Amino acid sequence: MFGEINSGDVWHYYQSLIGPEEMVNPAILASDGTHLTNFSGDGKVHLVYISSGQIHGDICNQPNHCGFLLLCYLPVCKAWLTHKCLRIVLQSLKAAGHQAVPMVNYCGEEQMNRVFLAAWIADKEEQNLLAALGANSCVACHAKTEHLGEEHMQKVISSFV
Repeated sequence: MFGEINSGDVWHYYQSLIGPEEMVNPAILASDGTHLTNFSGDGKVHLVYISSGQIHGDICNQPNHCGFLLLCYLPVCKAWLTHKCLRIVLQSLKAAGHQAVPMVNYCGEEQMNRVFLAAWIADKEEQNLLAALGANSCVACHAKTEHLGEEHMQKVISSFV
């Protein structure tokens, strides 16, 4: 069990790939569905927030420290359209993973960073939407709906890249 993201295996794996002159900066995304209107059409969107894995968990989890910033509003629609919207929104994040970008660290110094998507915090409904699965599917294993709860039928999918 790791307390912070920088004590995990993925961080060290990526840092060994890019070398000491650049810094790993894992992006953490979080999303949640919300209602926009109550009486005029029942409008819904998924709010997507972004944070950095370099921000300590104690600071990131306090709302008054603004550890998460609003990235975009995703429309509630079919899975393929949601993925097209995400492709547009995350285009610059993908580019920052291939080519280092300058960012200012907590000391005010400019440093070259490689940004990669480390985690996505979402509830079950949004996990299924992001994985393009049906409502009764499991994102963590290969079990079909009728086999959920039977341990011998659930082969767990590894989350390590």
